[in-house]
Amino acid sequence: MTEVLSQLAENIAKELKTEAPVQLSLWSDPEREQFERNRDSLQARLEEISYEIERETKAIHKKYENPTPRLFPVAVTFLVPNKLAEK
Repeated sequence: MTEVLSQLAENIAKELKTEAPVQLSLWSDPEREQFERNRDSLQARLEEISYEIERETKAIHKKYENPTPRLFPVAVTFLVPNKLAEK
């Protein structure tokens, strides 16, 4: 989980470091605003990932801190062809 979220953070950071398209000036106002909202959302997500790693790690530790042993009955059946069973 930590590795996946860390990789996500790296990919988001890499995306945020890329320059804005040169053609951005040719976009309409709603398209430019959407582009900026997308970048702002990526930035917010990047900042949240470290807290998410911490939260998820604590949740996993809490879930498994007191394991309960359980026993399940198991049966194994071997099917042997008659030709092999006679040998």
